[in-house]
Amino acid sequence: MITLQTPITVEVPVTTAEKRTFSALWLRRLSIEAPTSSRAAVTAELIPFDPTTGEFAPDQHARVVTIPNVFGPDEFTPDVQAAMSAILAAVKTKLGGAGI
Repeated sequence: MITLQTPITVEVPVTTAEKRTFSALWLRRLSIEAPTSSRAAVTAELIPFDPTTGEFAPDQHARVVTIPNVFGPDEFTPDVQAAMSAILAAVKTKLGGAGI
């Protein structure tokens, strides 16, 4: 979950044109494609989320963000390095040390 400094307000389809405010973004989908050791693309789908109620915005408010070459000089920041390390550590833990 990403807490937003400026909450997002969206119209929610109910019997009246009601607006709801969401103070966070939920990472709904994450995809990493790494065809080589020097090239990888990351795609994330984010949707507005209210952590207090657990409510998600309607699907049409979801946004997709793609980093086409996460290993490129402008994109491979310390944050990206930490995220990739965390993902790999989680996969390794799930494998329980076993090989693939």
